[in-house]
Amino acid sequence: MNRFITGLGVLFCIVQAVLLITQGIYTQEEALKYSYEANYFIENGVFSQPKYIFYSGYIFLHVLAQLGSAGNVAVYAVQLLLNAFATYCFYRMVIMVSKQNLTAFVATLLLIVCLPFQKWTSFLYTESVFFSLITILCWLLLSRRIALAMVVLCLVIVTRPTGLLVAPACLAWATYTLWSRGKKWWAFIIWLPGIATVMALLDTAMKGKGEFDFMLPLVQEHIICGLPTVDNNSAYGDGGSMRSMMSYIVEHPGKFSMLAFKRLMAFFGMMRPYYSGTHNILLAMCFYPVYIFAVLGLRDIYKNSKGYFIFSMVLILTFAASVTFTCDDWHNRFIMPVMPFILVFAAVGSLRFFNFQKLRGGRGIEDPYNT
Repeated sequence: MNRFITGLGVLFCIVQAVLLITQGIYTQEEALKYSYEANYFIENGVFSQPKYIFYSGYIFLHVLAQLGSAGNVAVYAVQLLLNAFATYCFYRMVIMVSKQNLTAFVATLLLIVCLPFQKWTSFLYTESVFFSLITILCWLLLSRRIALAMVVLCLVIVTRPTGLLVAPACLAWATYTLWSRGKKWWAFIIWLPGIATVMALLDTAMKGKGEFDFMLPLVQEHIICGLPTVDNNSAYGDGGSMRSMMSYIVEHPGKFSMLAFKRLMAFFGMMRPYYSGTHNILLAMCFYPVYIFAVLGLRDIYKNSKGYFIFSMVLILTFAASVTFTCDDWHNRFIMPVMPFILVFAAVGSLRFFNFQKLRGGRGIEDPYNT
């Protein structure tokens, strides 16, 4: 195990060094709004717009860095260290799920070399911190460190608005855990107020403008956010965004179903018409086998760790569903929070598959899951 961790640690450092050298610390585009908002908060003691409450965890990181005169380098250093710790937590989590060091090694190896995931460490966006916190949260839940898990969940929610999408997975895990321990009433009691709270917060977030205006992607039929496929600038409905969205979907079920399907294809497919052909081929070669192996790993993880299976599946389905109601990201960011969990399924499935292949060839080996 120590050799596994040492080797993975060295590879992690190499990958991060290459990314830092080749793309540097990226401080443009979306990164500018967080540094601006940090300056605004330092000068005024409030955010320039209420919506930044849902980014406040990351903005306060910039605030501390600026107050300490450490600047962008400090923010990057925190993201790097948090990513490193989350990667270690990921390794430990996979051992808990699969009961195998080899599976943990393969899954963590896949995560470290997943450049579309790792590249965000050097971007001063919310993504790197967000990804790391979700992984740490899952490890804490499986380790039964519930108090710390609740703290991390709160940090997830105030790092990105989509942090609210993590709450249903936590509720599903808690419901299963309580139910399996015979505390069925407690499972029922936490579920209803939990979902009500999430829906209320989500509805509040959706009443904003700009990136919080979720009606525009519907009426303009965005598949990729910011790229309308229909020339329609008219508003739709009254009141809160959620009510307007539901009204639109009920009145246009066929149109919405087709749009949702295209968004799902963009979410999992990851290929883009504005990428080069080579780029799209590489994405397909890297990620489509991962999906196949992930499907093969579903049964084993369900048998070995039902709690993890429930958490990860609800998380993946919730993020995928959110894209069907809104749009997918230009840079494939929206699938990255769940990519570590897909890679766990893929690692289990790949080892199971290749083990079967060897058995069929007459080279009987010990089943790595029969322990």
